Amino acid sequence: MSGASADTGQKGGPAPDDEYQGQISSIQQIFAEYDHNGSGKVRVERIPDLIVNLGRDLQVGREVARQLSGSGAVELTTFEEVVQTLKRVEESQDREPDGETTTPLTLLKRLNAYKKQCESNGECAVPVVAEVEEPPTDDVASKADAVDHAEHNQEVCAICLEGLDDCSFSYPCGQGHRLHYPCMLHFLGSILAIPLSDDSPGPLLKQQAREMGTGFKAVAMLETAMQNLQAETRRRLCCPLCRCDWPEEHEISLDSIMVQLRSCRIKMLAKHVGKLEKAVHSVRASYDKRAEIARHRMGYGLAVLDRNLHTASSYLSHRETACGTVLRIFEFLEARHVTSVSACCTAAARHCWVECKLRAPHVKAATVRSATHHIWPQTTRSLLIDPSLRSAVQKGTSGMDVVSFSKWLASAASLLEVNIHAASWEKLDPGAGYLAQSLPIQHLQILDLSHNGLTDAGAHNLAAALTRKRPVRLEVLTLELNYITEVGFASLLSLGKDTGSRIRSWGFRHNQLGDASCKLLAKALDPEAIGAPNRLNVWDLRTNKIGLEGCKALVPVIGYMEVARLGCNPLGDAGGEQLANGLGRSLRILDLRQAELGEAATLALGRKLRDAATLQELLLSGNNIGPAGAQALAEGWAWISSLRHVDLSGNMSIGREGVDLLTDEMPFWQQGPFRLALASIGCEDEGAKKLAAVLRKNPRKGRGWTIELQNNPISSLLKLEISRLLEEDCRPEDIYSARRK
Repeated sequence: MSGASADTGQKGGPAPDDEYQGQISSIQQIFAEYDHNGSGKVRVERIPDLIVNLGRDLQVGREVARQLSGSGAVELTTFEEVVQTLKRVEESQDREPDGETTTPLTLLKRLNAYKKQCESNGECAVPVVAEVEEPPTDDVASKADAVDHAEHNQEVCAICLEGLDDCSFSYPCGQGHRLHYPCMLHFLGSILAIPLSDDSPGPLLKQQAREMGTGFKAVAMLETAMQNLQAETRRRLCCPLCRCDWPEEHEISLDSIMVQLRSCRIKMLAKHVGKLEKAVHSVRASYDKRAEIARHRMGYGLAVLDRNLHTASSYLSHRETACGTVLRIFEFLEARHVTSVSACCTAAARHCWVECKLRAPHVKAATVRSATHHIWPQTTRSLLIDPSLRSAVQKGTSGMDVVSFSKWLASAASLLEVNIHAASWEKLDPGAGYLAQSLPIQHLQILDLSHNGLTDAGAHNLAAALTRKRPVRLEVLTLELNYITEVGFASLLSLGKDTGSRIRSWGFRHNQLGDASCKLLAKALDPEAIGAPNRLNVWDLRTNKIGLEGCKALVPVIGYMEVARLGCNPLGDAGGEQLANGLGRSLRILDLRQAELGEAATLALGRKLRDAATLQELLLSGNNIGPAGAQALAEGWAWISSLRHVDLSGNMSIGREGVDLLTDEMPFWQQGPFRLALASIGCEDEGAKKLAAVLRKNPRKGRGWTIELQNNPISSLLKLEISRLLEEDCRPEDIYSARRK
């Protein structure tokens, strides 16, 4: 004690204990004046006056009285309680000395000092005494002591004062002080966002610090901001516990610090994945698979969600196959709908939804109402409206839906593909005026408005809309199953006349074009006149009542087409002969199915086939081809090495004689792979036997040949034998089993 007295005397003041005892004696003398009837207690309402007499402020006295009153339930209090409360109030109002900054470390030091002083003076808190019937056993007591000991000795974060885990970050101060990973990011971000003394901004903007989050992007942002630190900012980055300076680059490199931050983030993600796996396992264990529950879930889903709005497979352009946990979650959730995908985690929900609308690049919906109400238009790349996807609870399209959809479509500036099928658009929007005005033509490449009842007015409006911006970027135009005549067809042909036009595919199946439209086509897109034969790539003119005059008009241009589909038109032998005169080297697919062709037309085609040297598909099913015509065709396609598919099915006049003539020409066919369709041609067993004999003599194994003989009076054994001669994987036991049958 003498040493302690000497030390305090050198500092120029009495010892803290002597000063404290003197204060207690003076308080006792003043307290005697306010003693209530010698009971050793004082009334609570007189405590402010008592505190003022002690030389304290009136506000302090009122605060002491407030704390001791217990919301008015206490009227008298003891001397010791007044002293203890006064001490607590004064300590809570003490200010820090000048130049000292309040940190979690100084707060902890104050709390520990106050606790030790109370313990040394015997001023411990009054314990809560609980009535216990039996004392705890030694085992229970030891466990409780172990838990208390663990909680008492657990290391806490210097920022939030919560317990630390294995995902904590070691501050580079050299003292081993640790912080939570999110607390460290928040601490660094807030320090870096403080402006400098010359009012210049810090390395980070305040907006960046508030929105940087806790992911890897936040770590990268901090790393960039800390590349070249000012001396003032470096001083602020001292340890929140020991106030040690931020290390220099030669002491601890910034890269090593950022590596530690990223490893903390990886540990946090691993813990979250573990929790997610446990949750999925728990849900899987309690999942109710009863049939009635499944029906209830399905009915509820149909009533709430448009199940056909958008699929997860079309939304997710890339799925990381290495992440098995994500795949298991998707399979368990049956994530065929994006709603299920967005429910997996918050990040997926942020990525999938914008302003309560789905950010979907590829949309497949049953009605335009679904796309309007549920899809964010700015990110849509392709749109398919197909009423066949409609569920039982969905209604059709109305006039108001057309207006709202037109506004939605006008804002979808990134659309590349628009497909609206069987929506009866002409009834809701006569002349397709709303649709034409709202079409996003900046990037549109594919436009398919099939089965909508469009008329010539609609075709004219669409042509005017697509030519607003030149050159026309459209590549595929499909208007099948409508009511377009040569008038509307003439308006649309203007799209192909423009210099730089990119339209390569024209689809007009099942309209009312007639022979006059063929004349317009030949005149508008004549390669010799416009010097651009590549604008005749793909043409589908099936079911348009095209006859002999139309065939005559198409003779100059059909040779420049790559795909010519003229089936389901009454061409006749005369029309077929005319088309045969126009075959050229550009033709890849010639479709003349159900075109009323007979022997004369096929004889002419057989003679001219060698002119189509690059032909790949010859489709002639459903005509009146006889044996002589089949032989002429076989002689003609023997010269075309690129041929891959010939369809003669449905020509019952070919019969056995025609099959014999075809087999005579078969050794000269050197194509491969090659598919020959001979279904429903009247071939019998004798013809099949000769076909098998030719294949045995001229093997075609390993060359990808297929001969189709369905709906012919041929035994199963012969069909299987022909398959065996063409396919290497046909087993002998299959033939034996067929023979037993």
